[in-house]
Amino acid sequence: MNSKEIITNKQCLDCQEIKPRTEFSKRTYSKDGLQGRCKICARTLDRSRHAANPEKEQARNRAWYAANSEKERARQRERYASNPEKARARNRVRRAANPEKERARSRAWHDANPEKVRAQRAANSEKERARSRAWRAANPEKSRLGSHHRRARKKANGIFLVTPKEIRRMLTKTCYLCNIALSTEIEHIIPISRGGRHSIGNLLGACGACNSRKGSKLLMEYRLRTPRGE
Repeated sequence: MNSKEIITNKQCLDCQEIKPRTEFSKRTYSKDGLQGRCKICARTLDRSRHAANPEKEQARNRAWYAANSEKERARQRERYASNPEKARARNRVRRAANPEKERARSRAWHDANPEKVRAQRAANSEKERARSRAWRAANPEKSRLGSHHRRARKKANGIFLVTPKEIRRMLTKTCYLCNIALSTEIEHIIPISRGGRHSIGNLLGACGACNSRKGSKLLMEYRLRTPRGE
């Protein structure tokens, strides 16, 4: 029999306790296939090394991730799939703790992946429309009430004639918010809920994703809250 199969307990090099092999991480090139330190002692040693040399440890981690990027991405995908709620909660905490860093990372990713951004926008646009249709079907009274309120606000703010020709001309141009996708919807620059009028001077063409993202925000608010390149 192989020695790796015979050993069931092992003595830790640091704490000197005899523990079952499940308490030791694997090391394929060692004789018994296990590390010399137990998992608890190994974590303690890693924390002390990191505290003593944070920059050296960060550089070592970056070098390891660069050399094992595919392996690390696969491990993260597997961990996310097995614990989606835990992963989302961890990401929320990380974004809340480092908002500027997260915005910079998001901008860099969007600049490096324009095709993926466009695909995401298209997917999210369809997903948002489907969600909106489902909500309207489940809440017909609320949906009608919302439409009545919007029409009333339009009338109070001022409604001016917008011809079909003008609408077609706006829809032949690219989205005025992202300047990438083709316009599929007519967007109020100053939202109706913020006092905007339904007039040719307050209308421009926008793609569905940008129109949905802007919502009831003013243009300046949208520009400040949306990273450049999104």
